[in-house]
Amino acid sequence: MTVDSFGFIGMGKMGSRMAPHIARAGWPVHVFDLNPDASNAVARAHNGIVVEDSAKAVAEAADAVITMLPAGPDVRAVALAMAAAGRAMARQGGGGRIINATSAAARMALPNYAAYAATKAAVDSLTRSA
Repeated sequence: MTVDSFGFIGMGKMGSRMAPHIARAGWPVHVFDLNPDASNAVARAHNGIVVEDSAKAVAEAADAVITMLPAGPDVRAVALAMAAAGRAMARQGGGGRIINATSAAARMALPNYAAYAATKAAVDSLTRSA
């Protein structure tokens, strides 16, 4: 399968820096964040980035979807985004790619960061079991 466009769900510290690199390389990029200001700021600063109104819209617009979500409640968002992306890609008939990015905290013991590490491990586990 050829990837002709990318989607990013999460325009925080990592997503807001990664999406512009992909756009500058010439690929269309579709983004969504629960905070519309974050998505709009990235799109205003970089040509080729389109703000979508939902994770589902990103999945429908892109061949590959990359999630860049911080923690906690976002694990549920990852699961829902993966389900929406999978359904959208199946409807398109050509398959697709879902890339969940997490941190090394998924595999490390960090003092005072047990909840954070647990959410990262959950994203890692969801990805491996999909």
